[in-house]
Amino acid sequence: MFVRRLTFALPTVLIVAAIAASTGLTASTVVVKKTLTVSVNGSGRLVSSPRGINCFTVCSAKFRRGTNVRLVPIPNPGWQFSSWSGACRGAASCGVKMNSAHVVLVTFTQKPVQPPIPTGSYSGKTADNEVWGFQVVSNGGVEQVVNLKTGQMNESCNPPDYYLYGGNLSLQGPYALDSQGGFTIDVSYPNTVGSSASSDSAHITGHITTTGVAAGTYQKNTQFSTNGISYNCSTGVQSWTGSLTSG
Repeated sequence: MFVRRLTFALPTVLIVAAIAASTGLTASTVVVKKTLTVSVNGSGRLVSSPRGINCFTVCSAKFRRGTNVRLVPIPNPGWQFSSWSGACRGAASCGVKMNSAHVVLVTFTQKPVQPPIPTGSYSGKTADNEVWGFQVVSNGGVEQVVNLKTGQMNESCNPPDYYLYGGNLSLQGPYALDSQGGFTIDVSYPNTVGSSASSDSAHITGHITTTGVAAGTYQKNTQFSTNGISYNCSTGVQSWTGSLTSG
């Protein structure tokens, strides 16, 4: 007499579920990712947060569905952010929510080349109608201010026992102009007020346009002591203007 043994093949899913239930484990979660493709026109790159995109031409990366991806354009020197197209619009950075695949294009354009600051002699006046002059020279392609000369700078003191008539500065330099034609001068030097030693300083700012027009501010300060009393004197912030007179 033969006895037939019956066998059953349980589905794999049921076996996995049974093992998970018996061990206290949970079944694996499926992670859905969406593709973000970016394209760069011009000279620069795009980077993303969270990381994944660091692109100079055309790139793509996958992000978990629902992730908010921030893209930041980084122009190369001499270039600037111009515009977005595709999934991004508006300001210099953009955010994309990855509920679906997206394409983003960024365009960089070259910055306009600023004409050089005219070299030569500049002359003008302060708000107190005192003389103000300097020269602009080019040294290895870098414009610099040299030989700055001022007229009288009048200072009020605290305590108000004195009123100083000084200034007449002569500053050789050079003082480099920045890319926008601006410059700053800070000087400190020993001096005297009458027979008393003093500590003097001056702070000068200026901006020169590509058409040869200049303007700025100055402030001169003096500190000294006499008869046991310390004095702090200053012009306050005053203005000056000037223009190119000879090349």
